[in-house]
Amino acid sequence: MPKPLLLAAAVAAALHPLRASLAAEALDEVVVTPNRTGETAGEALASVSVITRADIERAQTEDVVALLRREAGIDFGRTGGRGQQTSMFLRGTDSDHVLVMIDGVRVNPGTTGAYPWEQLPLSQVERIEIVRGPRAALYGSEAIGGVIQVFTRDNRGANARVHAGSFDTAGVTAGLGGGKTTRYSLQVSAEDSGGFSAKNANSDTAFATHDPDDDGFDNRSVHLGLVRALGAHVELGLDLLHGEMENDFDNGVSESRDSVIDARLGHQVSGNWHYDLALGITRNRLETDAAGAFARDTEIESERLSLEWINDWALASGALVTAGLAWREDRAENRDLGTGATQYDEAIDNSAAFARLDQPLGAWDVELAARVDDHSSAGTEATGQLSLGRRIGERLTGYASAGTAFKAPSLSELYDDSFDSNNPDLEAESSRNVELGLRYRPANGHHLELSVFDNRIEDKIAFVAGDAGYRLENIDEARIRGLETRYRGRAGGWHWRADLTLLDAEDADTDEDLLRRPERKLALGAGRDFTGGAFVDAELLAVSSHRDYIPAAGGTGDVDGYRLVSLSAGYPLGRHWELGARLENALDEDYELAAGYNAPERAAYLSLAYRGD
Repeated sequence: MPKPLLLAAAVAAALHPLRASLAAEALDEVVVTPNRTGETAGEALASVSVITRADIERAQTEDVVALLRREAGIDFGRTGGRGQQTSMFLRGTDSDHVLVMIDGVRVNPGTTGAYPWEQLPLSQVERIEIVRGPRAALYGSEAIGGVIQVFTRDNRGANARVHAGSFDTAGVTAGLGGGKTTRYSLQVSAEDSGGFSAKNANSDTAFATHDPDDDGFDNRSVHLGLVRALGAHVELGLDLLHGEMENDFDNGVSESRDSVIDARLGHQVSGNWHYDLALGITRNRLETDAAGAFARDTEIESERLSLEWINDWALASGALVTAGLAWREDRAENRDLGTGATQYDEAIDNSAAFARLDQPLGAWDVELAARVDDHSSAGTEATGQLSLGRRIGERLTGYASAGTAFKAPSLSELYDDSFDSNNPDLEAESSRNVELGLRYRPANGHHLELSVFDNRIEDKIAFVAGDAGYRLENIDEARIRGLETRYRGRAGGWHWRADLTLLDAEDADTDEDLLRRPERKLALGAGRDFTGGAFVDAELLAVSSHRDYIPAAGGTGDVDGYRLVSLSAGYPLGRHWELGARLENALDEDYELAAGYNAPERAAYLSLAYRGD
């Protein structure tokens, strides 16, 4: 399908993306995240994965880590079970090097820059698009390792689901949607879990020992989506996602409240020009009640306001031009509840202009993108990306790309003087990345992808020891090289998946491995569909050892690798009902995602779901 003909699809996809089933060819799914306009995943000159609502329901899990860690290039560090602080490493980059968006709105908090994955309820998710590799030329700061965009539920009828299982876990979600001229979608969810002890003896130090009590959580969320057609060529969309969570950790309790608002006007001006005007608002509040030698009771409130104007033009030559303007302001206040002192109350803003050209030239496809950001603290940052793609016969395509990216300092790095480690003179981190990729379709229902990359990151922000303690400075450099392969296949009632990641992530100065980045990861999956709608799936995740800081040892060391086997199944009970089950860590593997912190033992869950017409 020629890209100019996808402009109409881009409008709908940007507001409420298409629901995809497992029967669809993954390379033919329409995505909007790689280049901020509608195209199929197979046309994007980047490594792209899509997780649909059907994939989420088939996995029978509410754990976003269990779902995303199956994907090539994604690793996690988590300080305990679900609800505990969760860090993502995409292609070996830092957690704040991954730009995360919800319904087109940036949700990396301005305070730390790293999205809190523990707060995302899968019950509210319709679709997740994963783009590996830098995208700063289109998105600006944070997009060094890639971009992950979450789209909220797009209900076209009624749904409900209850689930319960190990660790005293129970949850319920229900939703409704419909309409024609005005479409609406509403989803509410609640979940509670007693959890298990977050820490173990590897976390003990001379200052503190772990508390072996259970560390659970409760989560409440609601999403409302509205789309109103204002004539034949204009649509107005609104999405509101609000969540509240209370989480017990080893030496305290935290309460968070998060809201994301996306208001968007899409206008098909003519047959070859479409634009979006988008307003984004995020609000976050985190209150922490902690105990311990260095603990503080704190309250952090932050807010982001963003505006974007994005245009697509289809030219007579077959080229597609995307260009736009963007502005955002981040403001945060950090208060010490024990002393009443304000650690900081500051704001930063960013203005940007960007443009992208996609020009087909016979069997070749050329993409060129550039962006200039004016950041109130980091100054002016210019980024660019050049990608070349080529069809090699009917079933093989290849691409090569080179791009630059940056990450501006966060508000906490600049202004949080709690421990006198902040530095208002910090500069932006920067990176240079090259990548080669191949896609091969040996037959209908099967596809194989291979990508290799080399990413060099300079001026990394790190703690430096000095006479007055530790201080943040731009001193570190890292080199990250890797290979990823992804296979998806389907024949008859069977389907298979395989994701392999080989990673070499090193500190360029010391040649030591970066923390919590395993060198090898293999994720295998196989499933069988039966007549009548029943299914069974099996997963294997094998991860090599990784280097980490071990508190009990007072330094770094190796954390053992692990192998996890999980099973899931579904059985229809009539036309609208389905009984589901999941067995996680079936072999009861003892492992850690972060040194000194426990991970779930064998766990079983049952669910009952209703899906209306």
